[in-house]
Amino acid sequence: MDRTPRWPDRLVKALAVMGAGFGTYLVVDQGFLTVGRRLADGDSLLTALLDFVSFLSILTNTALVAIYLWSLSGARVLRWNNHPSYQAFMGSMIVMVGVSYHVLLAPSGGLDGTMSFADIGLHYVTPVMYLVWWWLRSHEDQPRYGPIHRLMILPLAYAIWLLARGALTGRYPYPFIDVGVLGYSGVLPLMIGLLLSQWALTLLMVAIRRRP
Repeated sequence: MDRTPRWPDRLVKALAVMGAGFGTYLVVDQGFLTVGRRLADGDSLLTALLDFVSFLSILTNTALVAIYLWSLSGARVLRWNNHPSYQAFMGSMIVMVGVSYHVLLAPSGGLDGTMSFADIGLHYVTPVMYLVWWWLRSHEDQPRYGPIHRLMILPLAYAIWLLARGALTGRYPYPFIDVGVLGYSGVLPLMIGLLLSQWALTLLMVAIRRRP
């Protein structure tokens, strides 16, 4: 029997390798840049690291790297990385990262007024790479709707953490959730809208994937 993988299998593996490598490079590069700036401004290392991991693009892209690596390794630990519902959920997460950046931050040139290579990679390139990989990869099991509702606790917890940390420190990773400037009346409706949009997008992605 011919055990040579079909070309789609090779392509999926190649995309996973590229996605893991490129995503790791972007996260590490952005980490040195962001943490270095915070330390130069006089922040402690802990504060600088907390600021760095407050960015949804960093958390999401790190999760995508983990998905790629586990798909390549076939590891039995942390098996949720290979769960089709989780992979669909993370697809909607990275899409929301890209769309939110494009709509809310890109018009002003990003957080620092200029769009860096890492900004373009983390918000535009990695979403496309992941969606192509996700679509081409075959699953023995299809994603299900039930787990999606439970997975939504992750972005909800992230939103609560941002607001709680911001209330204690006055620091927010994004200007459009800065309660000190916009107030809760300006921030909460946007956060709720983003959460509902991601929920709907994830359900749509599951429906598309499950379509015969």
